[in-house]
Amino acid sequence: MAGGSRANGRRARLDSRSRRGEVIRAMSAVAIFQESDLKLLDGEPRIQDLRLGEAVGFERPRAIRQLIERNLVELESYGTLPRYVATPLGGGPASTEYWLTESQALVICMRSDAPQAEAVRAEIIKICKAWRQGRLVSSQCAPNMERILLLEDVRGVVRQEVLPLRLTVERIDGNVTFLQTEQAKFRDRLDDLVPRRKFPPESIKRYCCVIIKRHDCLCPNCHEARIINGQGNLVENMFATEHWYGRERTAEDEGWITCKGCNEKLKNSTYRQQQRVRFESFQADIRELFPSKGAKPKKVQAKTISGPNQLGLFDK
Repeated sequence: MAGGSRANGRRARLDSRSRRGEVIRAMSAVAIFQESDLKLLDGEPRIQDLRLGEAVGFERPRAIRQLIERNLVELESYGTLPRYVATPLGGGPASTEYWLTESQALVICMRSDAPQAEAVRAEIIKICKAWRQGRLVSSQCAPNMERILLLEDVRGVVRQEVLPLRLTVERIDGNVTFLQTEQAKFRDRLDDLVPRRKFPPESIKRYCCVIIKRHDCLCPNCHEARIINGQGNLVENMFATEHWYGRERTAEDEGWITCKGCNEKLKNSTYRQQQRVRFESFQADIRELFPSKGAKPKKVQAKTISGPNQLGLFDK
């Protein structure tokens, strides 16, 4: 009886995965977003929060605004997040709506845990890539100004009172920028003392599988450079294995493969932070494609200048 119960459990899990795969394939066959869903704000295309809530399959699309508000700090680390006061056409109380960039929308998809989130992530990348390549009509990317009131107009009433605080924040920002620059210099010098380790061949195979199935053989960071050829092999002199947490860290969830151009750009700490959502999306794809990889990542003790063999290295 126990053996039969285990067999039934395995069949149920396989049936569940099969049905989920059918849903994703069906959604991929039909465009989730249309050109008219994009609005050009602050020089980049954005997606309305309610439209994203509908796409991922929320029973109440407005619930996505609560998810956005819980993750505001992370979302704003990827750029500005315009807020609008939206008045329903049929009347009723006004509400705040959000327009998300590609990176911000990807974050919300990953935080939503919705069954359609995987297909929606792929569609967001696809339509935003089409916009960057000029295959969308930008004249349609404009907000409906008859329906919404910019919160920026409301803020104008209190700008004079906020000005002293803004000057203080600018001074703090200057100090933070200086400290980040010094930190980057220190990290680069420390990294030079630790040899770069190679990722296991099995991890490289899985990285390639994700790039082929989810990124059309293109760099998962910029979606422009082709780093895998038609035979499924990495293109020589076009790719680089990227250690996200340090050159000595080689667990599967601690790296990815990008083009060489992106590998150089990611050495900049500010740019690296902006692109973190793409790395996290890449890792989410690995977990989707290889669900059996359920073990927790192995903790690796990073080498630091406090080690007994490295004391005094920076006294010279």
